[in-house]
Amino acid sequence: MLKTVFCLTLSLIFAGTTLAQRDLTPNSRRKAFGKRDFRNLSNTGLQFSFGPTYQFTRSVNKTYQSDVLLNGNRFRYTHDPGGRIGVFAELGMAHFPPGNPKFGLKKRIISYFDWGLGFKLLGGTEQTIIDYTDASGNILSSETGQGKYYNGYAYGRITAHNYFNITKGVFIDNGLGLNLDYRVLENRDYEAPVLPETQYFHKNFVAQIHYDFGIGFRLKRGSYIIPGLQIPIVGIYEWNNFNPALRWYSSGYWPVMFHIKFIRLFEKRAKGCPAVETNDADRQRDKEYRQGN
Repeated sequence: MLKTVFCLTLSLIFAGTTLAQRDLTPNSRRKAFGKRDFRNLSNTGLQFSFGPTYQFTRSVNKTYQSDVLLNGNRFRYTHDPGGRIGVFAELGMAHFPPGNPKFGLKKRIISYFDWGLGFKLLGGTEQTIIDYTDASGNILSSETGQGKYYNGYAYGRITAHNYFNITKGVFIDNGLGLNLDYRVLENRDYEAPVLPETQYFHKNFVAQIHYDFGIGFRLKRGSYIIPGLQIPIVGIYEWNNFNPALRWYSSGYWPVMFHIKFIRLFEKRAKGCPAVETNDADRQRDKEYRQGN
């Protein structure tokens, strides 16, 4: 699963590299609401993202046969994890590189990059199913324990994006970045039966490489809305052989953030008189006036 996601990520990014256009250049003059937009926009702007979170888990559970006795009986057990819906919100900046591509490149590898500081709430559940068996492995009785939790993280992230246009005003946005999270809130509860010896809780600090995918819409020049999702694809810390899943209770949880992102570029302060729009008739009258004087 992880290899598939990683290969798909690289394919989308390289596709964006070859097809990216500069139709979103902040200084281009586009018509908005029937009038030409002469605002002098900066290459930097505000970005705000928010949305729900959800933690995906394994699709197939494994049953383990224990070599010890529980309550004087042989037993085997299964852990069945699940996700819970959470929320996140962040505020940060977006930066579009000025000028033309460097080093002889015809297209930009990085269309823009953005960063944000925020808070995310991640939740999950887990069932512990214990089957008591006889010497032949036949089930004599069963009982189930239920665990649930919500963890809150303060985080910072930075992401480099490459986009390519589908139609005028609509584009595919691919991003690759780094997020650093720190757990500041923990709420967990497990109803017996529970097997503490099988449990592990990841450390407070989390570092991951993530992939961001979105479909962007230009609202007007310098203003964009990008619905999409962010998923971790490589775990850096706490190290678990590149696995980005967060270990909690006796299972791994793969967090996904479904975002709605808004980007609005700042307007530069005018140093002189603002531009005045003229039409062909105005220019012709001005020419005739100057020729007559």
